Amino acid sequence: MLLTHESSDHFSNITFSTTSANSANVLSPALHNALAQRLRQLLSEPELLCQHLYSRLISISDPAISEKRPVLPMADLALVYELRFTRNEFPEAFTSPTFASQNPDADAAFSLSIDHALLKAMQMSPSALFAATARTMQQRHPVQISSMEEVLGFPAPSEPLLVVITTVESHHGAGAILYDGAAEQVAAILGEFFILPSSIHEVLAVRRDARLRICELKELVQNINRQEVSPEDRLSDHVYKLIKNPTQDPAEPAYIFAFADDYDTDYKDFCKEASP
Repeated sequence: MLLTHESSDHFSNITFSTTSANSANVLSPALHNALAQRLRQLLSEPELLCQHLYSRLISISDPAISEKRPVLPMADLALVYELRFTRNEFPEAFTSPTFASQNPDADAAFSLSIDHALLKAMQMSPSALFAATARTMQQRHPVQISSMEEVLGFPAPSEPLLVVITTVESHHGAGAILYDGAAEQVAAILGEFFILPSSIHEVLAVRRDARLRICELKELVQNINRQEVSPEDRLSDHVYKLIKNPTQDPAEPAYIFAFADDYDTDYKDFCKEASP
């Protein structure tokens, strides 16, 4: 759901969105005004502003996305940045009985995409935004790494072949694998691994095994996406490896996504030979 607020401060259009799955909901004028007022306040309080920073990993469908907003691209994915507010920050603003009855979750979130105009109003550079958001995400939305057996309620195996990486909320957690130290934690469990984009909420890391070929893993991802994942939650049909970030910019993740078949020539050649 989107709400547009006209402002004459630093930019003309503010669009809030909500995590609610019910697109029929309408934000009350009181909530609309409370969110806009809170934004104006945060622009003068940088420390509080940083507490509301949020990033999501998305598939890049628009090649010109970087012209509209600061992004951190990698392969066909990108981290995008938002300011996020929780519903319980504005209890007095929920005056619409319809909205309240359809949204019982007190932790429902409202987000505002950070475009270049808002970034300028925040008086931050893209690098400062990347670094500040990474710190906030790791503090407020920590990574959670579990074996598939644990996710399904069984005891963790001594040597898992596959682990699930997300945040503790399991919501928009696909980018948590890029947190400082997360890749190393996964490598300590699996050794070398590939990344399967399970959804925008989590990724799977599978141990690199001579019996698993990238082309076969890619086909598996594509089939699961078509059969099990709703279109709005799909991240990608590709298989990835994590590589050291060539920019070596301390504001950016130390590791980034890369297409696995571009960085694993043995597996790539096998798939070519196996193709009809």
